[in-house]
Amino acid sequence: PIKLEHVKEHVGSGVEAWYDDVYYKLGSRKFVGAKSIKTEQTAVWISIDNVVVGKYILEQPLRKGIITMIEELPYPITILSGDNAITKTLFEHQINKKIDCQFQQNPTDKYTYIRHMQMGGKKTMMIGDGLNDAGALAESNTGIAIVENTLQFSPASDAIMHVTSLPYLMQYLRASKKAHQLIVIVFIISLLYNILGLYFAVTAKLIPLIAALLMPISTLTIVLSTLVGSTLIYNRLLKQIPTP
Repeated sequence: PIKLEHVKEHVGSGVEAWYDDVYYKLGSRKFVGAKSIKTEQTAVWISIDNVVVGKYILEQPLRKGIITMIEELPYPITILSGDNAITKTLFEHQINKKIDCQFQQNPTDKYTYIRHMQMGGKKTMMIGDGLNDAGALAESNTGIAIVENTLQFSPASDAIMHVTSLPYLMQYLRASKKAHQLIVIVFIISLLYNILGLYFAVTAKLIPLIAALLMPISTLTIVLSTLVGSTLIYNRLLKQIPTP
């Protein structure tokens, strides 16, 4: 193993390093100075002492279940990817839904896109699986970081989701909406209960013993309503989702 002490990262372009007076560069075609014809393939180029020695061609298939997830979501979808446009063909052949695909996006491009959407009055949810998405995740109204394992470092976000749970995103969103409705219902019950209790208290129609009994009954009603509602949400929307 070699420990590199002189390393410099150029965000969105590549990495350069020095070892034993040898200069290495790893990154985009433009970054390493490759003169070959530009291709639509996603590639990582390598140069040694400013001499281009080759490249790696990267091909990444779609994650399992992603096609179903995208087709289930009833919202406009934009794919912001650092890959080259050749990946667009992969999406077009597999996804039966009109989506906006934007490729060769660096971290700043992704952040700017989210910011532009918000300035247009739209609420955004960003789903990302790498540090390149950190800015966009933080800027979005809702940011969801995707991880391969629960101990993996992930960028700051509103939620962290295991990659195997991603195909069930729509079910999580439905569960979130139902949970929000449950909270509103519980607050309404609590408010009505307190208004009714206040009325009887002001009109002196309650004896102290009955008032003392109604207090724990009120708490019990709220707890039971929450328990029943959350159980129904879990059984109907989340129970069938496999645990990572």
